[in-house]
Order: sequence, then C-alpha cells, then structure tokens
Amino acid sequence: MSCDLLRTAPFDLVAWSPGPGRHLATDDIVVSVMFSEEPDRTSAENSFSLTEDGAVLAGEFAWDRSSLTFLPYRGLSPNADYRITVSADARTPRGVSLGQPFEAAFSSKPEDARPVVISTIPEREGILEIKNGTISIIFSEAVDAVLFRECLSLSPAIKGTWKLEPGGSSATFTPLEPWTWGTDYELTISADLIDTSGNRMGQSYASGFTVGLDRDPPVLTSAEAIDENGLSIVVINADKPQDQALLENHGWEASWKLRLHFSEPVSRRSLDSTIEAEGGIALEPEWAGEFTEIVDLRVSEYPDWGTNFAVHVPAGTKDAAGNTSLVEAVFRFVFDGPRSRPPRFVGIRLPLAPGEAAPSDRDLAVFSVDNPYATIAIEGDVAKYPIGVPVATSIEVYVDLAAGASLDLLSLMKSFRFSSTNGALDFSANRMVAGYLKYAEPYEPWAAYAVARIDGLMTNRVDSGIISLQLASGLMDSSGNASGVTQRLPLLK
Repeated sequence: MSCDLLRTAPFDLVAWSPGPGRHLATDDIVVSVMFSEEPDRTSAENSFSLTEDGAVLAGEFAWDRSSLTFLPYRGLSPNADYRITVSADARTPRGVSLGQPFEAAFSSKPEDARPVVISTIPEREGILEIKNGTISIIFSEAVDAVLFRECLSLSPAIKGTWKLEPGGSSATFTPLEPWTWGTDYELTISADLIDTSGNRMGQSYASGFTVGLDRDPPVLTSAEAIDENGLSIVVINADKPQDQALLENHGWEASWKLRLHFSEPVSRRSLDSTIEAEGGIALEPEWAGEFTEIVDLRVSEYPDWGTNFAVHVPAGTKDAAGNTSLVEAVFRFVFDGPRSRPPRFVGIRLPLAPGEAAPSDRDLAVFSVDNPYATIAIEGDVAKYPIGVPVATSIEVYVDLAAGASLDLLSLMKSFRFSSTNGALDFSANRMVAGYLKYAEPYEPWAAYAVARIDGLMTNRVDSGIISLQLASGLMDSSGNASGVTQRLPLLK
C-alpha cells in the first residue's frame, strides 16, 4: 500500500491509499486510511465516504488495527475521478474527535487534459467548393467513439453521417444529399464532448462556412417599366445623389410594374427586407423561387395622381453565395400617366327653356366648374320652369377622362348629387345615359370630353339660393381610375 505521511496529532489521520494522482490499474487500487491510533470503528465508518465523479459509492469496510480499508461493492471504474472524505465525527474509544476533517482525491483516468478543436475543413468562414463535399474536424486527442455524434450539429440541418477516422482524433461528415448552393452553414460542437478518458471539452465551439465559389456581390444593372402584359414600356433611370440634380421618371401609369434586373440571382428574403417605398405607396414584390435575377414590383397603393413617389433599393441584397450588394439605387417617379388620370368634372349644359318646340329656342346654357358661382337664369315662364311645376328636362354632365377610358355610368349615377339652399330649385333624376342631348350637338369647346345625359324633373321655387351640383369622391371610370376628392359646381339662382 502506498501512502502519504500527514501531520501528527493527538488523534489524526496519518496516511491514506492509493495516494494522489492517477492510478490506472484499477483492480489493484486499495482505498484505505490510517489513523494515529485505533479509533472507535463505528464512528470512523460513519464519517467515511468515497465518491466517484460526485456520486457516493456503497461498499463494506475491513480493519487492521488503526487502518480502515473500503471495498466498493462494484469495484472502481476506469476514467473516473474519486474523492475520499473523513469528517471530524470520527473519534477514539475515549471520545477524542479527529483533529480536523480529512479530504483527498485521486483519478483512474490516464490523463486529465480537456479535448479542444484544432481546426476544421473548411476553415472557419471558409468555402466548401462542391455540393457533395465532406467536412472534417480535427481534435487535440481521440474523442469518445460512441457519444461524439450527439455533440455535433449542423444548421441548416442536412442528412448525412459522422465517422471517426482511425486514431479517433478527427471526425468526417459525409452528406447524403447535396449541400444547398450559396447557403451559410454553421457547425456546432457541444461543450459535453468527451475524450477517451472522459474529460469534457468544457466550452462549446462553432464554425461557419459557405457552399459555393462566388465572391462577387450582386449588382442592380437596370430597371424598366412593364405593362400588365409584361411588355417593356420604358427604361427607368435611377437618381444619382452625387450629381445634385433630382432625376424623376414622368408618365408612370397605375397598371405598370417596376422590373429590376440584377447581375445574378438574388435572395428574395434579403431584398424583401431591405427594399423601401417612399411617398405613400405600397409595394408588392412578384417573383418565383427563393433566388431570381429579375424582380417585379407592383404598386398596390398610390398617392394622388400628379404627385411623386420613390422606390429605394439599399445596399445589402444577398446573392446565392451570401455576397451582399454594395451600391444603393433610388428610383423617383411622378404618378402622372395619362391613362391613370382620375375623372375630372368639367361642367354642365342644360336648357333654360325646355318647353320651347324648336330646339334652337330652348336656350342651352353652359356652366363650368372652373367658373363657380355663375348665375343660372331659371325663369318661371310657361315654356321655361313655372314656379312649383315639375318640368321634364335633361342635364348634360361633361367629364374629362383618362386616355382610353370611358364613363362608368353606374359609378357616375352613385356619385351625382344635386342640392340647393332655401329649396330654391329641385331636380329629381330618373335616368342616366351616355351621350348628349338628342336635339343638339355637343358643346364644341368640350367636344373631346365624355358626356352623360341625366333625365329628370326640375321644379322651380320662388326663393333664391345656391345651387350645387357635385360628383362625390370615388367617381370611377371604366379603367378603374377613381377620383379621390368631391368635385363641386356651385351656381347662384
């Protein structure tokens, strides 16, 4: 039995076995302590304990005078740390307690150095150049061949197998499916990885790599406006802040999309998170798949016609290899396309003497929205508008429409309003048709505008007042262009 001599005391522990350090021949290890004199055996046994990696071992005791030997029921294990303690509760038959508690440690491990990662292939932040390539980890020593797989993980996950190479100090991962080209992967090694002696690594390890050779950042090469059929309409130029001259693209139509061309496929996710809309618009990207060279941007919400908006494409868009664009681009627009112009109320024409037999005598009067509060000479003559008598008449409504659009009669009917103060004049509409008065040509200065005829009954009153004709907000043409404001024509009677 090997032993260490300890301090001498009236009653103390003077030696112990197997001694500090590592003891590989576990079958020959004897765990014992020697007291300075023969103790009370019950108190000595109660004060003794042996732990294996922190767990208390059960066993039996053997005595040889003042020496106590502990025999674990299942023996001692290789690759374990042990600790012997004897508390001060041990005493002599005369009741003298142990001078001080005793504690000692030994190990059955062949070594106690923690394993560490020496390197990885690919190296940290490196590139895996082929889709079916293997990756490797080189450790400072052999690791546990059974448990090591539980400590290794890849993100994003990929199917494959881990294998320890001969010697146990390097591990290789072979994928069972291709790596995703242009994707960043992270290899993580848990702190619980142990070597063949059971020593934990103690600190986790992480290494990232990218699949693919591309190191060139993507470039936004051009932009264009495309129509609803996907046909190119016009090249869109980017504003250049450095020249201090504001560049705006005029003539933008509501049905157009902005098409961006990149030098290589870019990540939909990265572009979607960086692209910005300015000027009260809402953008809806349209593309197929996760990566694309062509990106279509549809504007789903527009500001008022004739106002400005912009699309900002900042730097930071990623390609399939994870490279990010370095140059930003700003495209500025004026929403003033002739096919997107909302309906504009121009004015009205109506007969002041609808009862005259000859069309030429019906005294057609024109009132323009641009000339508000003009006087409408509604008189009470028999052939005109007798007081209190409903008279069949018609009002022409002239509307300036976007190029290619026609009147939406249902929308016009919902939008049309006629009112007066003091009950000066009433008009009850009963029919609306496209076109002008049957007995007269269109009003020449407004011949290019759309016109609808509203038939109804007009009742003249004695009182004067303000007559108001209006087309309410939301008036829409056949192309879907809608007015965002209520348009009024006030007249004086």
